[in-house]
Amino acid sequence: MTSFPKFPLLFLALPLAAQAARMPLQDAPAHRVLVDDDDGKVEIIPSASSVPPEAVRKFHGGAVLASPRIYTIYYGSAWSSPQHAGPMRRMNDGVTAFGVSERFAALKPQGLEVFSFPVVNEGIAPTLPSATSVSDLGLQHFLHGALRQGRLHPPTGDSLVVIFLSPGIRSTLNGKPDGPAFQAYHSAYHDEAGLMRYVVVPFGASEESTRNAAEQAITAAILNPDGDGWY
Repeated sequence: MTSFPKFPLLFLALPLAAQAARMPLQDAPAHRVLVDDDDGKVEIIPSASSVPPEAVRKFHGGAVLASPRIYTIYYGSAWSSPQHAGPMRRMNDGVTAFGVSERFAALKPQGLEVFSFPVVNEGIAPTLPSATSVSDLGLQHFLHGALRQGRLHPPTGDSLVVIFLSPGIRSTLNGKPDGPAFQAYHSAYHDEAGLMRYVVVPFGASEESTRNAAEQAITAAILNPDGDGWY
């Protein structure tokens, strides 16, 4: 049975000593890009209602995560409730299965060698009862605190943290909420521990839609981690 340890609440208050990792995303399709909290660009998974026919990803010369290693975090106290225990476990199992699935293989550009990925669950991160939304900078503060106190594996060249927000906590990018603006996104920042790449997945209309958004965002982060790879 999967173990889901818990982070202490104090991580939310630790100061952030970091710099944004700017993503070029030059000539990226407009529906796949949003401006984040510090005026950089992030690659998003757009809402279903705003998605035009999917264009073929093109290579722009940058890196990919050839041997990715995924670390999942479940952000929000609601994940600790019995009613959400099942969805949380199914979400984690789904990410694990996706890493070795034909669907993941089919999403990669033909001929690109990216290995299937292992998944390590880092646990539940409780939030204050009043928490109803979290900004991108707020999540960077959280990750920084987790790293400082040794509750999160330090970043390596191919590591990727996937943050699943609990039901009831919305994600915002430069004030724009998930749902109308995006389903998920990936970004990065320069922490003192190293380059921290991460994916943010708000809980959507259903488990299935949330899982689909997570799969797309993880794939985008693997193929285009720095904004100059495949997009």
